[in-house]
Parts: sequence; structure tokens; C-alpha cells
Amino acid sequence: MSNKTNSNTKTYEVLKNSEGFYDVYGLAYFARVQTPADEFKLDNGDTIPERYIMQLALDKRGVEAAEDLCLNIKEPKDEIPYPHISLVRRTKGDKEKAKPSVKYEGAEYSGLVGNGSKAKVRIGTYDTKYGFNGATLLDVEILNLVEPPKDFDKKDSKKK
Repeated sequence: MSNKTNSNTKTYEVLKNSEGFYDVYGLAYFARVQTPADEFKLDNGDTIPERYIMQLALDKRGVEAAEDLCLNIKEPKDEIPYPHISLVRRTKGDKEKAKPSVKYEGAEYSGLVGNGSKAKVRIGTYDTKYGFNGATLLDVEILNLVEPPKDFDKKDSKKK
């Protein structure tokens, strides 16, 4: 676990649990927590490995906590109208072992998580070569589920 933190404030300590991980609250966007996103190659030749991912939109307190943890906070954009962080969990070849636990109403949840669903997400942090910490997606608890539209078609959402 990374030891980079911003020493100016202590907000992150409120979120740190007894296991040494952090519980962060926000709105889920583009969550791939049931099946991993496929591996793909970037234009520069680098490969992005198969992974579970979620963008977590943050309120003011969440932004302060993410700053304290030295996470890379992305600016609002059309698809995600709030400051947000990227949460990733690589499969490393074992999809089931790497799959984050997803719960809703106290039970395991296997459905889709729609954009704007309120969530408590357990993360771990790690050092990156970019000067900020990365966040590993460990567990997800859906607090208020937003279901995707009934006519949502997975194959239409893939990049062409």
C-alpha cells in the first residue's frame, strides 16, 4: 500500500477502515464490475490489460479525501458531470479471483450498475510512475441503484 498522502489535511483518516483500506462514497459511472473490460492496444503500442473498472464521481468531501490520498482527480466532462477518480482492478488472468465483491441491499448483486448509482467503494492505493497514487477497486456496495434502460444493448456500447 502506498504511503503518499497530503500532510496538509486529515480527511482521508475519516475514510480509512480498520483493515487499512479506504471507503469512498460517490456516484458510479461506466462501471464494469460484473465482467471485465477487454484488453486493448493504444495507438502508441502499449497494451491496457483486461480489468474491472469504475469511474467514481465525488462530492466536495470526496474530492478532499482523494486529494489527501494523492489520487488523480479528473475534471468534470459531458459523460461525468462531477470531479471523479478512476478505479481499476486488473484480472491478471483470473477473472473470478480478481472480481470485486458487489453488494446491494445486503446481498451479492450480479446485475448492471447504471450511471449515477450511489456507491460506497473500498479501495487500496498504490504508487504510480506519474507522481500520484492509483486506486485499486476492491469492493462495491450499491446504496441507491440506478438501473440501465430496459432496451440497453451491451453490444451497442462497445467501441467499434
